[in-house]
Amino acid sequence: MVVVLPAWLVIELAFWPRVAGGADMLARLGLGTFTRATAYAQAHYRWFGAAVATQLVLCLALATEPVSRALELLLASGGPVRGAAWISMVCLAGSHGLGLAFGFVSGHLLDLQYGLTQQSTWAWLKEQLLARGLSAGFTAAAVAAAIWTAQSFGRRWWLASSVLTGAAVVGVMMLQPVAIDPLFDHYAPLAGRPGSEHFLALAQRAGFDPARLSVAEVSHRTTKGNAFVNGLGPTERIALWDTFLEASRADEAELVLAHELGHWLAGHVRIGTALALVAILAVPMLGSFVFPCPGPRDVPALLLALLLVRLSSLPVENAVSRAIEAQADWLSLRLTGKPDAFIRAEEQLARQNLSEPAPTAAAVWFFYTHPPAADRIAMAERYARSRPR
Repeated sequence: MVVVLPAWLVIELAFWPRVAGGADMLARLGLGTFTRATAYAQAHYRWFGAAVATQLVLCLALATEPVSRALELLLASGGPVRGAAWISMVCLAGSHGLGLAFGFVSGHLLDLQYGLTQQSTWAWLKEQLLARGLSAGFTAAAVAAAIWTAQSFGRRWWLASSVLTGAAVVGVMMLQPVAIDPLFDHYAPLAGRPGSEHFLALAQRAGFDPARLSVAEVSHRTTKGNAFVNGLGPTERIALWDTFLEASRADEAELVLAHELGHWLAGHVRIGTALALVAILAVPMLGSFVFPCPGPRDVPALLLALLLVRLSSLPVENAVSRAIEAQADWLSLRLTGKPDAFIRAEEQLARQNLSEPAPTAAAVWFFYTHPPAADRIAMAERYARSRPR
């Protein structure tokens, strides 16, 4: 504690967010939307806290000596690597089962209550089972690889495990636009869509291949709006959600596209990949001090350690993400020179997604990967004032 507490104080001083007041957002959104968005966010926070607490209790129970020994006896008879994979899948089935139950309430039922989805329960369940199955499979493979490297390389297992996991992460990021995303949504070219000429011209002006602009058809599962850039190298693409395109004006959608082009111009996907690879190297290296040469019995404890690392690193990850998103916002203004459209786009997204209009600094610290809408609007207003008249 003597060592950890000062480190966390430094992180807090470096990354603690300064959030703009909510009075302006109340005037922009109106009392009804402001109240609904606040209630929606607060419900999410409560369910998130309950889900995390339950997950921790389950992982702690699985990591106890009697339970981990019993799992090893029952599932590791086929060898350490196969046993580790089976133990991982059993533990992850319990963890994802809890996540599915809480997600049903905090994701599906809450979105239905607030009119943010028309997706049927069965469609939601199929989508969640697929997503969680992919996540569990990747995690189990990573744990099995760690056990294999421990059997093969001894105390240097962390280095070989990092190389294998890092290569897999890069491969997944490259394949995501062409092999994973289409499992959930249909993607159509943006070119040829009515009014797309302005979007294509903006992409060309930024140096981005317009053929890599697409529309994610997500209206079958949500009414929220979004856009993203993903992929690496030959699979890079930018996708705009059809829900936002249909709900916004053309210049507002243009600013959202410009934001994603800002990510591309700044190389944020590559930067994020590099940071992930650093973490993939650092976490096993530090873990090797606790698990010098892990075996199947250590799998529940490894999964518990991964959960604790994920939760404890979340505030710093969010802070880095917010900085990246703020840079993309600034670049979108530089690309378009349209602060008024930027502000209207933020207001539209805040209404459409019921984004919390006046989050506390603590909420931003723990939950926000993007600056709050009030902060983004304030930045656009500063940009407008700084331009030559």
